[in-house]
Amino acid sequence: SETEAEATVPKSDHDESKDAIATEPEATADDIENVVSMPTLPEFVAPSQGTVSKSHSETVLVYSLTMDDYRTHSGIDISGKLGDIVVAVADGTVKSVYEDPMWGYCIAIAHDGDAVSYYKNLTSDVMDEIAAGDEVRRGDVIGAIGESALMETAEEAHLHFELKIGGESVDPCDYFEVPTSDGVYE
Repeated sequence: SETEAEATVPKSDHDESKDAIATEPEATADDIENVVSMPTLPEFVAPSQGTVSKSHSETVLVYSLTMDDYRTHSGIDISGKLGDIVVAVADGTVKSVYEDPMWGYCIAIAHDGDAVSYYKNLTSDVMDEIAAGDEVRRGDVIGAIGESALMETAEEAHLHFELKIGGESVDPCDYFEVPTSDGVYE
């Protein structure tokens, strides 16, 4: 009594169990050219010296002292003093330098691996110091901590920093270390 599957496979007198073990064919130059390489993320550094005063939170609402409500927080806040330097987290090309009505003076930098870093709450002189199309290297000074973000005016002086990879917001602390106010590294 043959099952339906057995009935569709032709029977042979050949005993396959005695065949040699098959090996994968060697890759050819054409095969290698057809492989799509995944973009590699650069090595990131912290954008400023200081501690994380507010963590990234896309799912749990956090309290906004300025707005007096609970909301998501798509970046991290790194505390500092007004005028503390802000550096590029990795090599890249400045996408834009702009003034946002709620986030103040901002810079967006495109990096390898489809990553974009956003620096917000900067001083106004950033508008004169850097421009779209500029190439930056990891650690280059690109601005300074300001108090231009209306969204977070009641907070202590800080840099609001965001990182997106493939267009999705990610926790920047997964890509570089920044201490929290209690000395623990995120």
